Amino acid sequence: MLVLTLPMTGAKADECKVLTATGNAEYPPYLWRKGDGGKELLGANRAIMGEIGRRLGVVIELQDVGSWARAQEMLKSGRIDLMAGAFYTVPRIQYMDYVYPAFLNTQSVVWRNAESAMTYESRKDLLGLKGLTVINNSFGQEFDEYA
Repeated sequence: MLVLTLPMTGAKADECKVLTATGNAEYPPYLWRKGDGGKELLGANRAIMGEIGRRLGVVIELQDVGSWARAQEMLKSGRIDLMAGAFYTVPRIQYMDYVYPAFLNTQSVVWRNAESAMTYESRKDLLGLKGLTVINNSFGQEFDEYA
């Protein structure tokens, strides 16, 4: 889901010619870092940002600012204008304005070792198990509440 924040510069919308955007740079196929060690971001969200910029007549500069936690902090502090993808959560609506309806949805999945005896049919099968994710990640409000 595209997330928009408005810079607190007092600039009028028709004066804005460049917007900055970032996202989770470790979230293929939506965003990932180019494999040359640089800061260029590739993926579906890059294409979406380019099309939005074209339609609005502004340049959207997609920036790799580091970790997902740092990307959220940069947006929250107003140093970045757009977040190229974020699950909706109640805490995030305190500092993010979401575009409705969502123009893109993603499905989260459970990965397990093929040799594991664990079976997965529903969320109930996760009770008592440990997992991991990146800092400040979310799988959406409903799953976050369940977890």
